[in-house]
Amino acid sequence: MPTQLQGIIPPIVTPFDEAGRIDEATFRNVIRFTIGKGVHGICVGGSTGEGHTYTTEEFVRLMEIAAEEASGRTPLLAGIITNSTKNAVDRAKAIAHLNVAALQITPVHYLFKPDDVATFRHFEAITAEINTPVVIYNVVPWNYLSPALLEAFRPPLVGWRSTEHPYSLDARWLPLAATARRMEYSTMSYASAIALGRAIRYLSSLSLDEVAGHNRQLAAQLAEGLTERGARLLTPSDPQRRAGMVTARFPGRDGEIIAAELTRRGVIVSPRVGSTRFSMHFYNSSDDVEHALQVLDEVLR
Repeated sequence: MPTQLQGIIPPIVTPFDEAGRIDEATFRNVIRFTIGKGVHGICVGGSTGEGHTYTTEEFVRLMEIAAEEASGRTPLLAGIITNSTKNAVDRAKAIAHLNVAALQITPVHYLFKPDDVATFRHFEAITAEINTPVVIYNVVPWNYLSPALLEAFRPPLVGWRSTEHPYSLDARWLPLAATARRMEYSTMSYASAIALGRAIRYLSSLSLDEVAGHNRQLAAQLAEGLTERGARLLTPSDPQRRAGMVTARFPGRDGEIIAAELTRRGVIVSPRVGSTRFSMHFYNSSDDVEHALQVLDEVLR
């Protein structure tokens, strides 16, 4: 699942039935509808979702449902609204098995306003116990965290990009940036980004017919080599009736054991009910096929 937080991340309402139980089916529909509108993330358990009323069991169940629905599509935030440091930690640990991008936690807010030291220690204690990033839900009118207090919070990782003037290239410790850039602790991997761009351009230049033709040619080369080695092909002999895969059995030998040994030696194949399946891809070459056949010879000896 994506974890970068940006854009519009709405709090999700929590539907209950007349008996006060969570309506799971409607909750799923709310999430699907919201994600379908193109939001950049969702938050479960915020004020709008009545997160302050959840039992721990309800909180965990709602987060499990949300994680299922949001999986791989958008970041998920977990709202924790409680006046107890221990309860906040316990709730965070209760969903540690889920893919949650961040915890949205309110300051302590029951009737009185803790001083800045107590508030800082509250969040310090929470972050010391958990590994998930924390978003401070700074919405309690009688306990807003002042800019001066927020300045005291440090990101878990800092680097040269986190500082106020990174391009001064001063090796000494420098003040953190006043903006969210303090979280950007290092230079992005430009080499990886360039390689990704080249790969995308290459893929975009290929047609499906080119890929299919390439794979059929390699499959024919492999099929011929396997037949020469006494294999019985399960794949159709007509090239127009097969894709870039060749499945074979080796008389007197267990194809699944052969597949396991080939994979152990660096030739990635799949076992298929006593058979061995070879799959051709657009990035494979004729040399790859020859190498696979040579390794197969070693395995069959």
